[in-house]
Amino acid sequence: MSEGAGQRGPALRAVTWWARLLGGVLPTLVLCGLLWRSLAPRFGARAAALAIGLYALATPAAAYAHLLYGHQLAACLLWAGLWALLRAREAGRPGLAALGGALAGAAVLVEYTAAFAGLAAAGLVIGLVRARQWAAAAAATAGALVPAGLLMAYHAAVFGGPLKTGYHHSATAAFAEKHGEGLLGLVGPSWHAIQTHALSPASGLCGWAPLWLVAVWGLGKMARGTGDRGQVLRARLELAAFAAVLLACVSLNFEGGWRVGPRYAVVVLPALALGWAAVAARALAGPPRSWAATLGLGAAAALASWSLTINGLAANLWPHFDLTNVNQPVPEVLLPLWRAGFAPYTLTGLLGAPGIGIGWIVAAALAGAVILATPRGLGVRGRVAVIVGMIAGLGLVAATRTLPQHPRSAANLRYIQKVWEPPRSGAPAASERITVR
Repeated sequence: MSEGAGQRGPALRAVTWWARLLGGVLPTLVLCGLLWRSLAPRFGARAAALAIGLYALATPAAAYAHLLYGHQLAACLLWAGLWALLRAREAGRPGLAALGGALAGAAVLVEYTAAFAGLAAAGLVIGLVRARQWAAAAAATAGALVPAGLLMAYHAAVFGGPLKTGYHHSATAAFAEKHGEGLLGLVGPSWHAIQTHALSPASGLCGWAPLWLVAVWGLGKMARGTGDRGQVLRARLELAAFAAVLLACVSLNFEGGWRVGPRYAVVVLPALALGWAAVAARALAGPPRSWAATLGLGAAAALASWSLTINGLAANLWPHFDLTNVNQPVPEVLLPLWRAGFAPYTLTGLLGAPGIGIGWIVAAALAGAVILATPRGLGVRGRVAVIVGMIAGLGLVAATRTLPQHPRSAANLRYIQKVWEPPRSGAPAASERITVR
């Protein structure tokens, strides 16, 4: 920050906090509201709340809702646009189709990865054409062309061509080399990328949101269904968007830098909520019919507990894992920070009051999950399975302490503690302010 002559502006800390609120938290809340409006009437309040809670708190979306990255804003724009296109198709409303196309197209302005999910939107437009809804198809296309035109004009003005991006002009040689291969680093699926973005406990979806497989299974069952045509079409749309972006992720020749989970897949994580709601509505409708179903319920609860805990700690403690120096972020970064009582600035902290302990935030999320997942109709055996499973999930988190650590993990942790805000010494942080010249 420049400290030259001129009017002193607001504190950098406050500007950052408000930017994250408006660019990360608010889009996530809007997205959760849209999910509620679409899921609760179809699957019931309990199943919808559980599915939305899993999305918002038990996936990497929790971490990126705390940061001024484009992932959550892009997700909000993308899914608001896709759902508007679905409604426009059902109601034959060209105006809504234009809005849907514009919103989905605007997601690409925020994050290029959203373009792959846009293939699903293109499928919807083709469906409008096949249904002879010419006005809606034209309106959706026109709506999408507006942000696309703006993006290409920006590229031409700043980078020298409508299809040139900042990645084509990287000043870092290694970075430029990676993005120079294929389509900006998109070279085709590889086993290394599949491990990194899907399977790895440290960086993959299986590590940070293992219940994604349950959601995909639920989406698949809905997509093959013969019931409500609108719900079948929505399941197919969301499954296609999720699959397209996940395929793009496992085709990249780079990993994503400092991150929580596969951050390039965050834009399509809202698709998981529909699958989870469908599975939860069925699983919570009555007591489990067999011991296999009981064990499955307990296993799902354990994975939910694991996901809520590690994503809650990451989102509220340190959502910037440098995996070149860390084997497993949970025992090497998150648990040490939590045990030592580290906590970032919160709204109450900005107002001068004590902040809420991170442990209490995670405990509240776990308690909410238990309440939602143990209706009376589940029966004693089912409710016990959920509670035991949730406890087992916490045991899995604790068991990570036995994993071998990276040789540089201790130095990495010392660095995090050194740059921590607020300072651990108790002295106030240096007052950085934005200077208005």
